[in-house]
Parts: sequence; structure tokens; C-alpha cells
Amino acid sequence: MSEENYRKLSEQLTELRKDMDSRFERLESKIDGVKSHLEVKLDKIDEDIRGNGKDGISIRLDRLENSKKLASRWFWFIVTAAAPTLIGTYLS
Repeated sequence: MSEENYRKLSEQLTELRKDMDSRFERLESKIDGVKSHLEVKLDKIDEDIRGNGKDGISIRLDRLENSKKLASRWFWFIVTAAAPTLIGTYLS
């Protein structure tokens, strides 16, 4: 290869490198934007779950489950208390 060919090849490689660097910088910028957006969303989800000073989903779910258990206990208490009366009335 001649000196001229080496020079042209070197220039092409330099241009290619500049183009690739530019593309990588744009890609990094886009990734940083997406990362920032995801961090905001994750912070919001974390706040919703934990509550951050308010009742979060986990506390509200626990209260709902406890309420359901209590309602079930009361239902069976009433059924158990009323069963002898209902059976007695039915048999007489």
C-alpha cells in the first residue's frame, strides 16, 4: 500500500471513530433520560407501597385482611349461636 492509501485509511478511521463517539454520546444521553424517568417512577411506587408518612398499600392491605378475618369470626359466632335455636324451631 502506498503512503496515500495509508493516509486515506487513517482519515477514514478517524472519521469513523468520531462518528461512533458521537453516537455513543447520544445513546448515553438517551439512557440517562430513561434512567431518570424510571427512578422517578420507582420512587413513586415505593412511596405508594411504604406510605412515606401516610398509610401505604402494605398497611392498608393488612388492615383489610384483619377486617375480613374479624368479619368471618363474627359470622361464624352468629351462626353457631343461632344454630341451636333454628334447629330447635325446625324440629318442633
